[in-house]
Amino acid sequence: MRVGPIVSSLISEGGLLTEEKVNYVLEHQELQIVEDLFAKDALVMEHDQAHEVSLIAPDGNPYVTVAFEAPLFGIWAPKGGKAAFVCIEPWYGRCDRTNFQKKLEEREWGNTLASGESFEASYTITLG
Repeated sequence: MRVGPIVSSLISEGGLLTEEKVNYVLEHQELQIVEDLFAKDALVMEHDQAHEVSLIAPDGNPYVTVAFEAPLFGIWAPKGGKAAFVCIEPWYGRCDRTNFQKKLEEREWGNTLASGESFEASYTITLG
C-alpha cells in the first residue's frame, strides 16, 4: 500500500526526460485523471513506485488493471487533452535525460544482454 505521493519526472517537448519532477498526492491511493494531467506529456514513474495500476469507473470499481514487475511505468494520453483513452505502460527502460552526456553503457535504466542471452518480461491486463 502506497502512503506518500507518487513522483513523476516530466518529458520535454523534444522527447527527453527533464529534471522537473511533480509530486502527485494520492487520495485513497488514487490519482484523479483531469483534463490537464497530461498537458506536459507522459507521467514517468521510476523506482518501483507501483506494480499495479487501475483505471477506476465513477462507481469506484476498476474497469482495467495492469499488473507488472517493471521498475518504471508511464501513463499518458495523446496531446490535446480530448483523448478517448489513457495508456498504462510498464517500462524496463526509458528515454535519456535532456542533459545526458555520458557513454551509452552509462545511461540510466539501460539494459544490456550478452550475445546469445535473452530477456523476458510480462504483464497482466485484467478487465472488469
